[in-house]
Amino acid sequence: MSSGEPTDRDLALQIRNGDAIAFDTLVVRYYQPLLNMVVRYVDSIDVADDVLQEMFVRLWERRSSWTIPDSVREYLYSSARNTALNTIRGSQRRKRAEGKAVEPAADSGAEDSSATIENNEFVAAVWSAVDELPERGREVYTLAYQHGLTYGEIARILGVSLPTVKTHMARALVALQRKLRRFLTVSLVL
Repeated sequence: MSSGEPTDRDLALQIRNGDAIAFDTLVVRYYQPLLNMVVRYVDSIDVADDVLQEMFVRLWERRSSWTIPDSVREYLYSSARNTALNTIRGSQRRKRAEGKAVEPAADSGAEDSSATIENNEFVAAVWSAVDELPERGREVYTLAYQHGLTYGEIARILGVSLPTVKTHMARALVALQRKLRRFLTVSLVL
């Protein structure tokens, strides 16, 4: 942030006092990174968009009683995660009630060169390996590498200790290294 931009805390204080422009500024600042995180939980951009809209609407409606946290960023990530998990739980309950099975998303894309094919294959292998991680390891890895959060921020968002975050990250990295070994070996040879 440049020196002229308000801090997250400044925006939060203004939002609590009903400043719609400050609210819009906060939404613009965090919408895309939060969308990127939530889509990993719900597997749909449309659903992720709905999750964030719900979260931000709730924040606006409760603004006057908002207890501003030390880190607005952590608060938003934690709130988005919790709203996404609640959406998933609700969706699973509805599907069970309707007796429908969850269908996997279809893959798409036609490749036009061997480099593109290899790159797509690698990217698919990475996301497949990440998806196969245990839930907590996947969350820690995604928050750290995709969203650039520190281990301390991740610990507070997930409500776990810092050593627990470090343990989950170490296990995730070992599992990913094992699953992606053939790609890593090829890149070392080249």
